[in-house]
Amino acid sequence: MNQNYIFSRMKQADLTKKTKLDIRGLKRFKHLSVLHHMEFNTVFCAPPGRHILPDIYACAIKAEHRYFADTLQDCTSLRLKKASDKKADKLVSINSTHELDRYSEFVKACGFTDEAVEPFILSRPAQQRNKILAIFPGAGGGAQKRWHAEKFADVAKTLTAEGLVSEVLILGNEADLYYCNKLYELLFENCNVRNLCAQTTISKLCDILSGCCLTLVNDSGGAHISVACKTPVIVISGMWQYGRFYPNLHCDGLVSVSDEQRFCQSCNSSRPLCCVSPAPCIENIDEAEVLKQARLLIGRIYND
Repeated sequence: MNQNYIFSRMKQADLTKKTKLDIRGLKRFKHLSVLHHMEFNTVFCAPPGRHILPDIYACAIKAEHRYFADTLQDCTSLRLKKASDKKADKLVSINSTHELDRYSEFVKACGFTDEAVEPFILSRPAQQRNKILAIFPGAGGGAQKRWHAEKFADVAKTLTAEGLVSEVLILGNEADLYYCNKLYELLFENCNVRNLCAQTTISKLCDILSGCCLTLVNDSGGAHISVACKTPVIVISGMWQYGRFYPNLHCDGLVSVSDEQRFCQSCNSSRPLCCVSPAPCIENIDEAEVLKQARLLIGRIYND
């Protein structure tokens, strides 16, 4: 992401303002002069972690109240965190692991709301789900997070042969073209397949996923969009930040290596630290486990 958003309640009027900031390179520091002239009632940094840039921005804005999460997660400068903490009205201890639970814990402790934070769900008319399998073979974190195209292909071929899937759609952005094309080459002789990589808008993508019976995806944005569309989704997940984003109560299709297969501890990072592509915790995920979960989730769709 090359943009940050600051959501604030303005001091002068009872309305919410969204400010888009370009955070590429040195441009991120040019906003400080603009932020110094802003006045808000309350400023808070999102509770999942403590990054340097949001801390600097939050402290630059004139505000009556500041709320920060008292956590070291994602903190790269303990010195800056301590300096920022001195400007906070309240430091909220965060004990939860999962991202949504961390938000819920934070907003409740700050008195913003008593309701739990839920995943965003699109308010669109319900569509009939067809025997369409959507696959996102790319991964935003790079090759370490990417399950082999051959394994995605084996799952799609088996589900097609079993009659659970009648069409396969390959999806992704321009950065995923190579992997999407490779998967298409592996499938076109055995499956009714279309490669729509880099051909959809977000809105069109939501329309497509809303009509699918299942999404198969690496740890990437495709999983979150599928949840928003209420589409059953299987996430091929490794052990980096395991439990922070997945498993998710709203996304019960997590597939990861079993405890017996693990030889390392969960990485406290947004990506694997082992410098192997794909990471062993991705490499060792067997197609049979994915197929087992796929049959279960598709079965729920057909039985409803």
